[in-house]
Amino acid sequence: MALGQDELPVTITRLPGVFGPRDYQRRIGVLIDKLEGSDGVVKLYPTMANFHWTWGYVFNIADMLIECALDRREGNHIYNLGFEMSLSYMEIHQLVADLLGWEGEIIATEDGLEVPTPDYTQQWNSDSSKFRRDFGYTDRIPMKEAFRLTIESAKRSGSDEHD
Repeated sequence: MALGQDELPVTITRLPGVFGPRDYQRRIGVLIDKLEGSDGVVKLYPTMANFHWTWGYVFNIADMLIECALDRREGNHIYNLGFEMSLSYMEIHQLVADLLGWEGEIIATEDGLEVPTPDYTQQWNSDSSKFRRDFGYTDRIPMKEAFRLTIESAKRSGSDEHD
Protein backbone atom coordinates (compact mmCIF):
# COMPACT_ATOMS: atom_id res chain seq x y z
CA MET A 1 0.00 0.00 0.00
CA ALA A 2 2.81 2.39 0.84
CA LEU A 3 4.37 1.95 -2.59
CA GLY A 4 0.98 2.62 -4.22
CA GLN A 5 0.69 6.21 -2.99
CA ASP A 6 2.42 9.20 -4.53
CA GLU A 7 2.51 11.76 -1.71
CA LEU A 8 5.64 10.54 0.08
CA PRO A 9 8.69 8.63 -1.09
CA VAL A 10 8.80 5.18 0.50
CA THR A 11 11.80 3.04 1.38
CA ILE A 12 11.22 -0.58 2.32
CA THR A 13 14.03 -2.48 4.02
CA ARG A 14 14.30 -6.23 4.27
CA LEU A 15 16.29 -7.26 7.32
CA PRO A 16 18.58 -10.28 7.54
CA GLY A 17 19.18 -12.49 10.57
CA VAL A 18 20.41 -9.74 12.89
CA PHE A 19 22.88 -10.69 15.61
CA GLY A 20 25.12 -8.97 18.11
CA PRO A 21 25.12 -7.91 21.75
CA ARG A 22 21.77 -8.40 23.54
CA ASP A 23 20.30 -10.62 20.81
CA TYR A 24 17.19 -11.89 22.57
CA GLN A 25 17.06 -14.82 20.13
CA ARG A 26 20.64 -15.78 21.08
CA ARG A 27 21.47 -16.69 17.47
CA ILE A 28 25.19 -16.95 18.19
CA GLY A 29 24.82 -17.90 21.87
CA VAL A 30 22.94 -21.04 20.83
CA LEU A 31 25.83 -22.04 18.57
CA ILE A 32 28.33 -21.45 21.36
CA ASP A 33 26.27 -23.61 23.72
CA LYS A 34 25.99 -26.36 21.11
CA LEU A 35 29.72 -26.41 20.41
CA GLU A 36 30.87 -26.16 24.02
CA GLY A 37 28.25 -28.64 25.24
CA SER A 38 29.19 -31.28 22.69
CA ASP A 39 31.40 -34.30 23.08
CA GLY A 40 33.70 -32.92 20.38
CA VAL A 41 31.35 -33.69 17.48
CA VAL A 42 28.47 -31.49 16.35
CA LYS A 43 26.06 -33.10 13.91
CA LEU A 44 23.97 -31.01 11.54
CA TYR A 45 21.24 -32.45 9.39
CA PRO A 46 22.41 -32.01 5.75
CA THR A 47 19.65 -29.61 4.69
CA MET A 48 20.35 -27.46 7.75
CA ALA A 49 24.14 -27.63 7.24
CA ASN A 50 23.71 -26.36 3.67
CA PHE A 51 21.09 -23.72 4.52
CA HIS A 52 22.22 -20.22 3.55
CA TRP A 53 20.84 -17.14 5.22
CA THR A 54 21.90 -13.54 5.00
CA TRP A 55 23.18 -12.24 8.33
CA GLY A 56 23.78 -8.72 9.59
CA TYR A 57 25.59 -7.35 12.61
CA VAL A 58 23.32 -5.12 14.67
CA PHE A 59 25.53 -2.02 14.46
CA ASN A 60 25.93 -2.35 10.69
CA ILE A 61 22.18 -2.79 10.29
CA ALA A 62 21.61 0.32 12.43
CA ASP A 63 23.98 2.24 10.12
CA MET A 64 22.08 0.99 7.06
CA LEU A 65 18.70 1.94 8.52
CA ILE A 66 19.97 5.43 9.38
CA GLU A 67 21.17 5.85 5.78
CA CYS A 68 17.68 4.92 4.56
CA ALA A 69 15.94 7.20 7.07
CA LEU A 70 18.07 10.18 6.05
CA ASP A 71 17.74 9.54 2.31
CA ARG A 72 15.94 12.41 0.57
CA ARG A 73 16.01 11.12 -3.00
CA GLU A 74 12.81 11.10 -5.02
CA GLY A 75 10.94 7.88 -5.66
CA ASN A 76 10.39 4.62 -3.88
CA HIS A 77 13.13 2.16 -2.98
CA ILE A 78 13.38 -1.40 -1.71
CA TYR A 79 16.63 -2.61 -0.12
CA ASN A 80 17.90 -5.90 1.23
CA LEU A 81 20.23 -5.28 4.16
CA GLY A 82 23.00 -7.48 5.55
CA PHE A 83 26.49 -8.69 4.83
CA GLU A 84 27.58 -8.94 1.20
CA MET A 85 27.72 -12.72 1.32
CA SER A 86 25.61 -15.31 3.03
CA LEU A 87 27.12 -18.28 4.83
CA SER A 88 25.72 -21.75 5.29
CA TYR A 89 24.93 -22.95 8.80
CA MET A 90 27.92 -25.27 8.46
CA GLU A 91 30.14 -22.27 7.67
CA ILE A 92 28.66 -20.24 10.55
CA HIS A 93 29.25 -23.12 12.96
CA GLN A 94 32.85 -23.45 11.74
CA LEU A 95 33.47 -19.70 11.99
CA VAL A 96 32.17 -19.63 15.58
CA ALA A 97 34.17 -22.78 16.41
CA ASP A 98 37.36 -21.23 15.02
CA LEU A 99 36.82 -17.99 16.94
CA LEU A 100 36.21 -19.97 20.13
CA GLY A 101 39.29 -22.11 19.57
CA TRP A 102 36.98 -25.16 19.64
CA GLU A 103 38.80 -28.14 18.16
CA GLY A 104 35.97 -30.58 17.58
CA GLU A 105 34.41 -31.73 14.35
CA ILE A 106 31.26 -30.41 12.69
CA ILE A 107 29.67 -32.89 10.31
CA ALA A 108 26.62 -33.04 8.07
CA THR A 109 24.79 -36.30 8.63
CA GLU A 110 21.32 -37.75 8.99
CA ASP A 111 22.67 -40.34 11.44
CA GLY A 112 20.75 -40.07 14.70
CA LEU A 113 19.09 -36.78 13.77
CA GLU A 114 15.47 -35.97 13.10
CA VAL A 115 14.49 -33.92 10.08
CA PRO A 116 14.71 -30.34 11.36
CA THR A 117 11.89 -27.86 11.38
CA PRO A 118 11.43 -25.43 9.84
CA ASP A 119 12.17 -26.77 6.37
CA TYR A 120 15.74 -25.75 5.53
CA THR A 121 15.58 -26.64 1.84
CA GLN A 122 14.54 -23.07 0.86
CA GLN A 123 17.57 -20.75 0.91
CA TRP A 124 17.15 -17.24 2.38
CA ASN A 125 19.88 -15.38 0.55
CA SER A 126 19.36 -11.73 -0.14
CA ASP A 127 21.54 -9.44 -2.22
CA SER A 128 22.52 -6.18 -0.51
CA SER A 129 24.52 -4.87 -3.49
CA LYS A 130 21.84 -2.34 -4.54
CA PHE A 131 21.93 -0.73 -1.08
CA ARG A 132 25.74 -0.77 -1.04
CA ARG A 133 25.89 0.77 -4.51
CA ASP A 134 23.21 3.45 -3.90
CA PHE A 135 24.77 4.60 -0.62
CA GLY A 136 28.45 3.79 -1.23
CA TYR A 137 28.18 1.63 1.89
CA THR A 138 30.90 -0.54 3.39
CA ASP A 139 30.32 -2.45 6.63
CA ARG A 140 31.70 -0.59 9.63
CA ILE A 141 32.29 -3.96 11.33
CA PRO A 142 33.50 -6.75 8.98
CA MET A 143 31.80 -10.14 9.27
CA LYS A 144 34.52 -12.04 11.12
CA GLU A 145 35.01 -9.18 13.60
CA ALA A 146 31.23 -8.97 14.14
CA PHE A 147 31.13 -12.65 15.10
CA ARG A 148 34.17 -12.22 17.36
CA LEU A 149 32.58 -9.27 19.17
CA THR A 150 29.30 -11.16 19.55
CA ILE A 151 31.08 -14.19 20.98
CA GLU A 152 32.93 -11.97 23.48
CA SER A 153 29.64 -10.38 24.53
CA ALA A 154 27.96 -13.77 24.90
CA LYS A 155 30.84 -15.12 26.98
CA ARG A 156 30.69 -12.08 29.29
CA SER A 157 26.93 -12.24 29.79
CA GLY A 158 26.62 -16.01 30.24
CA SER A 159 24.36 -18.44 28.44
CA ASP A 160 21.20 -17.63 30.39
CA GLU A 161 21.24 -13.93 29.54
CA HIS A 162 20.73 -12.23 26.20
CA ASP A 163 23.87 -12.09 24.08
